[in-house]
Amino acid sequence: MDYRDTDDDNDGLLTFNENPDVDGDANTIDPNDADGDTIPDYLDFDDNDQDGIGDGNDIDDDNDGILDTVEGTADFDNDGIIDSLDQDSDGDGIPDNVEAQSTSGYLTPSGNDTDGNGLDDSYESTPGNGEGITPNNEDGDGNPDYLDVDSDNDGVFDAIEGYDYNNDGISDIAFANVDSDQDGLDDAFDGDTTGYGDPNGLQVVNDPASDLNDTDGDAVSGNPLNNLDFRDVDDDNDGIPTLDEDLNGNNDYTDDDSDNDGIPNYLDLPDNDQDGIPDVTDLDDDNDGIVDTIEGNLDTDGDGIPDSLDIDSDGDGIPDNVEAQPTDEYVAPSGVDADNNGLDDVYQPALGGRTGITPIDTDNDGTPDASDLDSDDDGISDNEEAYDTPPSGVDSDGNGLDDQYETPNPADPYSDVNGDLDNGASDTNNDDDPTTGEVDYRENPTDTDGDGVADNVDLDDDNDGILDTDEPMGDTDGDGIPDSLDIDSDGDGIPDNVEAAYG
Repeated sequence: MDYRDTDDDNDGLLTFNENPDVDGDANTIDPNDADGDTIPDYLDFDDNDQDGIGDGNDIDDDNDGILDTVEGTADFDNDGIIDSLDQDSDGDGIPDNVEAQSTSGYLTPSGNDTDGNGLDDSYESTPGNGEGITPNNEDGDGNPDYLDVDSDNDGVFDAIEGYDYNNDGISDIAFANVDSDQDGLDDAFDGDTTGYGDPNGLQVVNDPASDLNDTDGDAVSGNPLNNLDFRDVDDDNDGIPTLDEDLNGNNDYTDDDSDNDGIPNYLDLPDNDQDGIPDVTDLDDDNDGIVDTIEGNLDTDGDGIPDSLDIDSDGDGIPDNVEAQPTDEYVAPSGVDADNNGLDDVYQPALGGRTGITPIDTDNDGTPDASDLDSDDDGISDNEEAYDTPPSGVDSDGNGLDDQYETPNPADPYSDVNGDLDNGASDTNNDDDPTTGEVDYRENPTDTDGDGVADNVDLDDDNDGILDTDEPMGDTDGDGIPDSLDIDSDGDGIPDNVEAAYG
């Protein structure tokens, strides 16, 4: 009972000290009201998050969505503020409200507390249930992320990974080392330095998926396998875990920069065609003029190189840049990319466009020539028809094109995407029928008698035993079939070869 309680509001200050004789009239009953809320200080309950609910009745005293019973009275970061009152319990600059939730399942605070229990409605399925946030633990090390200075256990602190937007290994936001409102969140990351305010920091982090750094851009909503850098064990998505990119083994990942480009290895995004545009933003990773969305991640020829990185997707020795374009309309790469989207300008109708080459399909079988080993469907492989020399079986620069058909350049494998075919398909064989202008691997010449020898090189097109040169050029029986192709030129029902035998 208050008359027997020396600290009526249980705030740690004796009632006598909260109600001194401030007006000097020797009457200590005069109520002192420091915050002007008409409640005398000796009866005024603590309300750290200023939500109008005294901490004694508030199940979330710092308004971060994590129940006080979960956070407890420990002080993880030793800043003098217990975790249940600390909006950044591990002191890494990323608010507890953000770190305690998964990236894909993040819910912003609603600012509403319908049941008046001190817990934001966003973190109760039904007002009054009082569930709160179940803290996320990305690396499964026993410490939830809001109490873990390295949430993904990759050797790089969250304080760096969260805010290193220019990928130099140094946080772009420096700690102020000041916490004006004593809410546990450094002023550099706090949008309200006068009180607890917005528990997700307001100034820096409103939507973690867009406000915290994601070097490889793989933090896709709903996909927990791809995450923000502070939760990603391979920040640059190069297939090498961050832990393995400390080449000198000194536990400092910022001083390992193999190519001396100012970007540490663990943040150095792959750029396969070395055009200065990382693959994650490059529309055409192998620089062949066909956009990656068309080529995709298939590996048509099974050489271990996905088509989007393979300049000869079907492995026939004819570069995709050549096979994807018509023979008589071939356009070579210009080497110019004014809009820096990774696609050669010559394949864009206007700068900034995303068209690229539309691959042709000569035989209309549903498989574009660049992925078709027999583009004209004549039963003879494109490689045999296009070249007089077989492949070497060696691809020393790893760009997908056999060394037999290019001058390999291991230092810059994608610098010459049309290989030895500088004039496109016209540089390949055109022996079958030179009169058509079409190259052999795209030409399926007529074979009237079906003997496997095209008419243009067959001495007896209709296989009637009479050489074409001995048959008249006309159409004796007027049936629309030239005599050289007609096995019964006069239409008398007696095959020419029989009539020729008997004179």
